Amino acid sequence: ILAQVPQAESSTFFFRSCSCYFPSRSRSCLYFCTTALIVVFMSLRARLGASPLAGGEKDSLSDLEQLESWLSDGIQKNEALAQKRVVIIGGSFAGLTTALVMHRLGVQVQVYDRVKTLREGGAGIGIEDTSLVCLEALGFGDVLRKSASLPMRRIVHRTNDKELLRSAFPYVSCYWNDIYQMLYEALPENTVTFGKNFDRFEEGEQLTVFFQDGMEVQCDALIGCDGPTSSVRRLLHPQSKLVYRGYTAWRGYLDRNEAPESVAAGLYEYYETLADGAIYFHVGSKESGHLVVYELPANANTGRKINFLWYVAKEQFAEHLGSGRDVGREQRITSSAQNDELNQMRQDACRFWPKPVADFIQEVPNPFMNDIYDLDPLESWGKGPVTLVGDAGHAVTPHHLKSSNMAICDAVELGLQLAKSHDIESAFRAYEEFRKPHATRTVAVSRQLGMVRQCLAPGAPQDIPQWEAMSQEHLCKLLGDQRVPL
Repeated sequence: ILAQVPQAESSTFFFRSCSCYFPSRSRSCLYFCTTALIVVFMSLRARLGASPLAGGEKDSLSDLEQLESWLSDGIQKNEALAQKRVVIIGGSFAGLTTALVMHRLGVQVQVYDRVKTLREGGAGIGIEDTSLVCLEALGFGDVLRKSASLPMRRIVHRTNDKELLRSAFPYVSCYWNDIYQMLYEALPENTVTFGKNFDRFEEGEQLTVFFQDGMEVQCDALIGCDGPTSSVRRLLHPQSKLVYRGYTAWRGYLDRNEAPESVAAGLYEYYETLADGAIYFHVGSKESGHLVVYELPANANTGRKINFLWYVAKEQFAEHLGSGRDVGREQRITSSAQNDELNQMRQDACRFWPKPVADFIQEVPNPFMNDIYDLDPLESWGKGPVTLVGDAGHAVTPHHLKSSNMAICDAVELGLQLAKSHDIESAFRAYEEFRKPHATRTVAVSRQLGMVRQCLAPGAPQDIPQWEAMSQEHLCKLLGDQRVPL
């Protein structure tokens, strides 16, 4: 009901709707209690926003009252968990956010990461409104407000010659490494142990975690936060495999201060609202794939950057769809490009895209490649004292910008369940039951977005004339993510 009523009118509307069911002498009490309740809801609503694209994540947190308490008072320790020891495998967004939630709840937590030192890289990411609320609940409000970020409030779909659709987009763009460093530095010293490759776990009186170098660790619970190729998931579900989606993404960015003036000017003239927080989805044909372009904020070291992703079909890999193999990438999802691949990509840019866009792509230094995978829904995310968080449990394609956002919300939802529980296993199952349906929907929507923009989905346009002939209503329905034209 509240979502349908202007914010300033919500309290009055709610009272009038309810008061007809109460005797008049009870109405003053009802009004007082209702107003207090509305204050809580309005505070959360102001933080969470009202965009239809944010709705799915708002619905995916089970206890908004507890979240509001965390926002105002911080996370309180659960004394029942004070002696519990939790091991987390994987030290990226999912692992660090989960570790921080565990630490704030009073759990003894240790993270083991396979990389040998602090992670670096990751160009730009989009953090949505709900994830910002979750990060604020973890105490990062002031840090986030001071960090380098740019609001992205519009998506623009277009072809080479025509704008097709504008819709809302409740995200901010920021640097992956800024958020990673923020999470890492908030943890107690030595919480993360680097250079440890997980091998297996065994259940007994306690859980024993084994590493490939022979080290063993005793703990009460294990959380797999080790990404799309999760080793923890493989032990829980030996038959689960990543599904290759038939295309790869070229990625990279160009610093505006280092770009030739004519190249930057041409790109901003072509993408006319790029500097105002728009993210462009530039569609074409099955052969050209589609292009994503948006800005990254200036920080202490550099000026604004222009980030791009170009999704290109790799039909020669079709026989490996669903095989779980990182085809042609030496078992890696992310890889640097070979010279012949790079030269071909730049030639194709001139063939498929307008000159301002092709000129920009030629100038991007050191672009790299991501093969695009996701994971079909698992029967379960865990058993006993073991569970999964983030891409380990629901690897998702990047088209909905949900990977890091779902990891953050997973970690916070797990914390919400543990905050009111005396038993880790029951909290794990409650977390899985609540988050799994949402994650399943999100993976499906993101898959659909990618397949439509790549001209691979049933009913999707196959070339530019078909894109330009499609109505906005039909395009919104085909994309399938509840977007509303602006």
